[in-house]
Amino acid sequence: MTAEAALGTHRVRAAAEAARTACEGGTGWIHTAPNYGACAAHAELRPVLDAFPAVRVATKTGFYTRAQGQAAVGGTGGVSG
Repeated sequence: MTAEAALGTHRVRAAAEAARTACEGGTGWIHTAPNYGACAAHAELRPVLDAFPAVRVATKTGFYTRAQGQAAVGGTGGVSG
């Protein structure tokens, strides 16, 4: 097993900026959750992850609505609530 640096986004106020910096520095992992960043972490990270497609994401599910999950991945898909 090889250790690898990762970014955790819990209580990070500027998750996208931190993630971009970490990715530019070579991190291979970002840890986040739907309720991080006032429930906006996934959506804020989306453009960074688009720019660094090789970076992997560790996340977990919790208490959030289906609409919040759809919004985090970029579309409502006609889903509400």
